[in-house]
Amino acid sequence: MRPSGRIFLHSHIIEDEDLGRLISKIAAIIMYAFIGITTLVTVGVDTKSLLAGIVITGFTIGFALKEVATNFISGIFLVINKPFI
Repeated sequence: MRPSGRIFLHSHIIEDEDLGRLISKIAAIIMYAFIGITTLVTVGVDTKSLLAGIVITGFTIGFALKEVATNFISGIFLVINKPFI
């Protein structure tokens, strides 16, 4: 497990190990994307079109998977709240 996932579990912010892994992976993807874009800007590459493409792709995927994402987020809330235990 990544250090960020261990931080969540050891601090008892999130007690479920699977949810800690999920949050850790999402945080890692966001961090790598930020580092990659920052590196491209530092090298001198124009990232406006790249960022526009990422935003349009994200919007399209988000709109297409709206119902799936709603069910996924509801499942995360069920794991966090544990209403049936």
